[in-house]
Formats: sequence, C-alpha cells, structure tokens
Amino acid sequence: MKVDDVISKIIQIPYDFYNRGDVSFLTLLKESGYFEIYNQVSIELVREFLIHEPKRIHEWLRYSEDDRSNKGWYFYQIERMLRG
Repeated sequence: MKVDDVISKIIQIPYDFYNRGDVSFLTLLKESGYFEIYNQVSIELVREFLIHEPKRIHEWLRYSEDDRSNKGWYFYQIERMLRG
C-alpha cells in the first residue's frame, strides 16, 4: 500500500464518517491502511495533502468540533499546522 493512497483516505475520514453513517472512525482508519504503514505517515505529509484539498480541512474542523472525547484524531491549532 502506498503512503499517498493511505493519506488520501485518512484526510477523507470525516467525510466518510458523516456520509456513511454506519461505520466508526476506527473502522475507517483501519480501512485506510494506516495501521500497516503508520510509521511512514507524518504530520508534514498530511499537511501537504490538506493544503491541496482545502475542503477536507473544513470537514476535519467540523469533526473536531463535534467530537466530545479527548482521544483520537482531531485538528489542533490548524493555523500553526498549515503554516508548517
């Protein structure tokens, strides 16, 4: 599995989470292939993908605002992350 393919799936997780409605975030993360190559996925790579797909940023922001837990994936200080 290619890192680019996995990251493309990862950045789409919030969209899939809301639109599929029948699947957990963990299941979507497993389906992305992340756990097979997690050591190759970096914040910098994810940031580069998000810069080219800004609509995904808004989806992640929505998911982050809706999430009530203090665990898992979410956006934290998005401006800092995007500036690098």
